Amino acid sequence: MMVIPESVKLIFQKYRYFFIVILIGLLFLIVPTSDGENTKESDRTELEFSVESLQNKIEKMLAKSEGVGRVELLLTLKSGVEQIYAEDARVTRDRQESEEQFDYHEDSDKKPSIISGDTGAETPVLVKQIYPEFLGATVVCDGAENATVRRLITDAIGALTGITADKIAILKMKQ
Repeated sequence: MMVIPESVKLIFQKYRYFFIVILIGLLFLIVPTSDGENTKESDRTELEFSVESLQNKIEKMLAKSEGVGRVELLLTLKSGVEQIYAEDARVTRDRQESEEQFDYHEDSDKKPSIISGDTGAETPVLVKQIYPEFLGATVVCDGAENATVRRLITDAIGALTGITADKIAILKMKQ
């Protein structure tokens, strides 16, 4: 049987709340509160752009509008998604001497900035993501014979994608 000295008991009683807080803090450090990979994956999916996903969202929105009925949408892209990453620029200077003049030559070596994750995986630092530019849209719907419906569809697609009215075609869906 282990005998605890009286002085240790007094110190523990005097600072017991401090020890309890320290133990709780250590528990929080040891026990994982959330899966970091799931959080990173959800952040990544928010950044990724999908034309199909956008088409589906617009189709659902238009189908809820009065007079449109069944609807299908096709968007075409002029350019894809462009991602701009942070870069570490390293400039090296070479000095070359000729007979009468000095010639300086600079080489700029740009490499992407990389951060390391918790698991050791390295990922480049994304500074900006430029979404694609749309070229045109074709809509096939039940209410295409109505001029008001066509105008509302044209306005909605133009507002969501930036496509001008002359590049949006609206066709009647066959029964």
